[in-house]
Amino acid sequence: MRIRRILQISAMISIISVASLFATIIALQAMDARHDAEAQNVNNAVRKITLLLSLTQETLGLHNQRIILQWQAHYADLTPTLQSLPALTAQSRSLKARILREYDSIGILFGNLQETSQDSMAVGVREMIQGQLLVRTSSMVTDVFAINDLTDEYIYREKRRMLTWLAGETVFLAGVVASLLYILLRRVVEPVVRLERATKALSAGQLDQPIQVSGRDEVTRLAAGFEHMRLALRDRLEDLGAANSRAEEARKEAELRAAELDAALMSLAEGLVFYDTEHHITYLNPSAEKILGFTLEDMRCVSAEARMKLFTVRTLNGGSPSKEKLVGWRALQGETVLGEEFVIYRKGSSLPVHLLSSAAPIKTADGRTLGAIQTLVDITARKRTEEALQESEERYRSIFQNSHAVMLLFAPGTGEIVDVNPAACAYYGYSPEEFRRMNIARINILPPEELTVRMAEMSSGVRKRFELKHRLVSGEVRDVEVFSGPVRVGGRPLFYSIVHDITARKRAEEALSQAKQAADQANQAKSEFLASMSHEIRTPMNGILGLTELALMQEPKGKIRDYLGLVKQSANSLLGIINDILDLSKIEAGRVELEHADFDLRAMLQGLFETMRLTAGRKGLTFLANIAPEVPARLRGDQGRLRQIFVNVIGNAIKFTEAGQISVLVGLENGRNAQGTAYCDSLEPFCLLTSVRDTGVGVPRDKLDRIFEPFDTGTRSARHDGTGLGLTITKRLVELMSGRITVQSTLGQGSTFTFSAVLRPATTVATADEAEHASIRSDAKPLRVLLAEDNEINRFLAVELLKGLGHEVTTVHDGRQALDALARERFDVVLMDVQMPEMHGDEATRRIRAGEAGDPHVPIVALTAYALKGDREAFLAAGMSDYLSKPIDVEELARVLERVGVEQGKQAGAD
Repeated sequence: MRIRRILQISAMISIISVASLFATIIALQAMDARHDAEAQNVNNAVRKITLLLSLTQETLGLHNQRIILQWQAHYADLTPTLQSLPALTAQSRSLKARILREYDSIGILFGNLQETSQDSMAVGVREMIQGQLLVRTSSMVTDVFAINDLTDEYIYREKRRMLTWLAGETVFLAGVVASLLYILLRRVVEPVVRLERATKALSAGQLDQPIQVSGRDEVTRLAAGFEHMRLALRDRLEDLGAANSRAEEARKEAELRAAELDAALMSLAEGLVFYDTEHHITYLNPSAEKILGFTLEDMRCVSAEARMKLFTVRTLNGGSPSKEKLVGWRALQGETVLGEEFVIYRKGSSLPVHLLSSAAPIKTADGRTLGAIQTLVDITARKRTEEALQESEERYRSIFQNSHAVMLLFAPGTGEIVDVNPAACAYYGYSPEEFRRMNIARINILPPEELTVRMAEMSSGVRKRFELKHRLVSGEVRDVEVFSGPVRVGGRPLFYSIVHDITARKRAEEALSQAKQAADQANQAKSEFLASMSHEIRTPMNGILGLTELALMQEPKGKIRDYLGLVKQSANSLLGIINDILDLSKIEAGRVELEHADFDLRAMLQGLFETMRLTAGRKGLTFLANIAPEVPARLRGDQGRLRQIFVNVIGNAIKFTEAGQISVLVGLENGRNAQGTAYCDSLEPFCLLTSVRDTGVGVPRDKLDRIFEPFDTGTRSARHDGTGLGLTITKRLVELMSGRITVQSTLGQGSTFTFSAVLRPATTVATADEAEHASIRSDAKPLRVLLAEDNEINRFLAVELLKGLGHEVTTVHDGRQALDALARERFDVVLMDVQMPEMHGDEATRRIRAGEAGDPHVPIVALTAYALKGDREAFLAAGMSDYLSKPIDVEELARVLERVGVEQGKQAGAD
């Protein structure tokens, strides 16, 4: 009984529990239906607001009539949808109220936008209002989504509570009727357990896991309802996610548009000024701040009267406008101002700033004025450019019309003459009207294709100067020099030409060319004459000096020795005169070229100073010489010409000094320390500076300027011989060495000559062979010498000199005999005269080198009276080994033969 009652109670409880379970299920289904309806309302609101947002973002703008009508229709259709939004919680009700407020403000903004769309100058205002529409519409979408989230959260809590209650009832019923419902255990409890897991998964947000329960009972339907709810929630969340993404994109787009608008206002070159209804400035972009000279912070709440004290405003006629005449004030009164010019002077500045300003009022749809916007453009630079351009055009026109130079303007391509100045009319003989009907080809006699090429050169700037022939109205053709190039006149590209008549100059140039040709021919004749005279004079001079030297070598006694000494002295003087004349002629003809070879400067100077010391000693003079330590031992330059300079200057000092001393100081002009430097890798030059001081007769002050002129005798008396060419030649040689020479002198006390010469460091060090060849060795072996000389006296002299030096001599009279002699026997060296009958020496040398006679490598030394520049190089180019000029220097002859003997000794040792 008790068990039955328990069973009855259990059955009753079960019935009650089942009834409660069904009631809960029904409540859940009702809640699902309500949730579906609320979600549908939210979706409708999101869809309609999004459509409104897309119309607000339309690229054509909200001033397009079709878009305006669509926007108004969707806006009106949105009202019931927003009213039907769910308000299940206090927060949802608050959001719904804010959405409705935003909805009302959007309508107001759209009305303002329609009002400003009629004004073409309010583009910036319309863009700002449109940006506000975008922001507020995006905010509505966000709030709708928030309401949806709150609604889902509320329904989810209620469902969870009901499901919890359902699960409790099920567990309780299962415990109570466990014994009675064991068979149903697997068909009720286990599905309920799975449903519990599914509800937990749903509560955790796991919407991708399906709820699978088989059967046809209520639990299965409940599971199917849960599965339907899961699928609906998943779809709803996906839709909400997509809508949320669209809303986020719309928000970002609105922010971007607002940022772009702000950037546009900030980057505008034009100044923008916003006024409120009290004429207070509410906004200034950077350009406006720069133009006006103050910032927005300086202008907040500052009245128009106070602002006008910060700078001075002037109209174009110089007047001071009142506040009522200001552009911004007139815009606040409803006037639209377009492109009005005025001038301002910033505080503390006297420089005018020219401004171009426009302004327009900002009004609501009902005609109420909210403020005004003013634009400012700084046109100061343009004004100055216009003034400068006008001044430039006036100046150009004045120069063009009043210039004495012939000027033409013509069109590129066609050559049509556009304008000419009066000078052109006077030169060519045409009137301005005739010129304007002409083509440039009418006066320019170039062929059309060549004229086209010249125009192309003008246009590209490759060439600006032309020498042409122009035809005058008389038919006369004149030589002209034309300077042409492109120019723009009144915005039109043209060519300008400045024409100079050079007919006389061309004739003078032609005459000068003929004169130059005649001068070159005369110079060539002069050179040939000097070469001939040099040869003809040096040949007998060689005999005179040589025979005198031979006679003196016989050690004559008494007056005969004195007479021979005077003969030698006179001959040397005559040779010096010949050398000076030849040097001056070569310098004046520009035929002197300096050699560039390494040499020992100190050795050369020390040897020279020893010779000069002996010369000075013979006159009873003291000779002092000092070489500064910084002077390098070896340098690169023309040793012979440098020695000639020293000999001329020091010899001049000795010549004009009767008592006292000669002092020579050699140093460097820049004081460069090169002590102990044998050679230098650097190419930096040395400037050798030398001063020669004497205690001689001196030079009068009025004759110092002529001391370096040719044939100047200065203070020379009959006791001082010479041609007066030494200092002239010295000055020319110093200048060839990039130096200078000066003189300071006091009459009766002496003179100081200072000269410089630029030399470079030696590129090589001295070798043992150079040191060996620099001195004559006493142990040199005798040589077998073949002498080719046609002059009997010179032949006799040379034989005597060679025998005196210990050499064996064979003589021939011309080049052909020299070839025969070399073919018959072997000689150590050939002394070859250049100018001989039958065959000259240079021709004989070329044949010897070609192997036509004996050893082709036998040393051949030119022995000639030719001493002009280029003679030595020509002989060496013909194959000769060395060169000796007449009159023969015995020491130089000995050195040359000594070098030949040394080289042959080395070859014999090598063999």
